[in-house]
Formats: sequence, structure tokens, C-alpha cells
Amino acid sequence: MEKLLKWSIESASYDPNSGKEAPAKPDPELLAQLFGAKDEPTLMKEAIQVAINKENSLEDRETALDNFEMLIENLDNANNIENIGLWPPILQLVADSEPTIRKMACWIIGTATQNNPKTQEAFVAKDGSLKQLLDLVTVSSPAGEELEVVYKAIYALSSVLGHCPQAYEKFEQADGWSILAKLLSEENHNSKLQFRSLSLVHSVSHIEPVGDKFVQLRKTGTITSLIEILKQSTQNVQSQEKVLHILGTLQTASFDFTPEEKSQIVAVRKSLIASEVIQPDEYHFSA
Repeated sequence: MEKLLKWSIESASYDPNSGKEAPAKPDPELLAQLFGAKDEPTLMKEAIQVAINKENSLEDRETALDNFEMLIENLDNANNIENIGLWPPILQLVADSEPTIRKMACWIIGTATQNNPKTQEAFVAKDGSLKQLLDLVTVSSPAGEELEVVYKAIYALSSVLGHCPQAYEKFEQADGWSILAKLLSEENHNSKLQFRSLSLVHSVSHIEPVGDKFVQLRKTGTITSLIEILKQSTQNVQSQEKVLHILGTLQTASFDFTPEEKSQIVAVRKSLIASEVIQPDEYHFSA
């Protein structure tokens, strides 16, 4: 109360033309408590309680998860998922019978862990957490709402794995490379799913040390699939650019491409430059 009173007096007497720095605003959570409003961790807990209660309508559960996702766009709130014990119920939602709930749970995981090492590590420390996400992308011929679940599961995996060695260790243990290779197979004609899968390859292949991924890239046929996508995705420039970025990163890390592979990659890159899809100084790859 004393801090709030001091701020109130200073704010009332502050002259914006004085050249002095404005008084620092009080802690929003302190204000919320003072005036009886709920703080954000409490709102997070309540949203998850609504979401896990199957007696609530699907619409109410979806709204609760939507509100939760907005709250955890704030880094502190994302980190608080671990602090207030919300990972177990979120993982429970990943296995929900309703596709939209599974999709939104994956969305939350992706938002919380993206570029956030602390939350990435907290998530993968939960037993079976990464495997749950991998299981969602192994659905055979997904369509409709199930396909939307796969999209968001891949987004979540990409976020969790980004520059996170602990997550990569779990990925390998769960045979993630085989699952990834299947996603990239030529049987997959869905351009959106293909691009999301390439984003996942990008996340995995950029985890240091990059050289540790070389054996799996070759063993699972991932390199072959990448080059095939590069050659065949003439109607999907985004995918071609993503593949070139991945292959360029691997070459920089001294991946041992065969002469034929190099020739194919260079030929596609030249054709993209000739058609002005990319610029000559983009996506370098040496023959």
C-alpha cells in the first residue's frame, strides 16, 4: 500500500515537460490483488480446470484453452506452467477424445516452448511428453480435424526441439527420425503438411552439434527425401526454399553429400535463380 501511495503522489505531481523520467508503474499483480482482481497464474489454473472438465461444453473448454494460450504468450506466464504444476493436465488434454482439444493443447505447448529454453526443458522432463506429440503425427491418412491436430503437433514438436539438446535426446529415444522420414515420404502430397514437416527437419537439424545428426539423416533416407522434395516441389516454392536452407546448413557443417546429390541440388538452385524465385546470394550450396 505504501508503494502504491508513493506512486500515486509522484504521478499526480509529474510534469511530462520537465525532462525527468516518469514514475515507474506499480506491479500489475500487486494492483490486481489490491483491487480484488485475479492474478494471471490464478486465471491460468482456472482455465485449465475448465478445459479438463468434460462435463463442460466443448465450446467452453475451447474458449478456456484459447484464453490460456493468450496468457502464455507472456514469457513469465509460460514459465509459470511448470511453477504451478500445469504440465500434467495439459498433457492429459493432448490425449483428449476431442480433436479440437488435442489441437489446442498442442498449440499451447508450441506457444509456451517456442524460443524458451526454460520451458522446453521443463516440458521434456515430463515422462513421455515428447512421445505423446510424436504419436499424434503418426495418424494414417489424417483428414479434417485430425489433420489439424497433426499440423499443431508438428508445430509443437518444432518449438520444443528448437536448439534444445534435451528434447533431441528424447526425440531419438522415441524413434523420432523414422517418424520424420515417414512424414517426408513421397506418398505425402499435402503441401501444407510437407512444409510443416520440413520446419520440423529444420528444427532438428539445427540442434548443436549438427554433425551428430548425420548418421540418422543418411540412415533414415531423410537426405534422399529432401532432395526429391527439392526436385519435385515446383508448385511449392516455400518448400524448395526450406529444403535449400536445410541442405546449406548441413553442407556448412561438413555433411558428406555424394557428387550426384551435389549436382542435383546445384541444378535446382540454378533453375530457381534463373526463374528469379531466389536471388544469387541466397541459399549458397557448393558443387
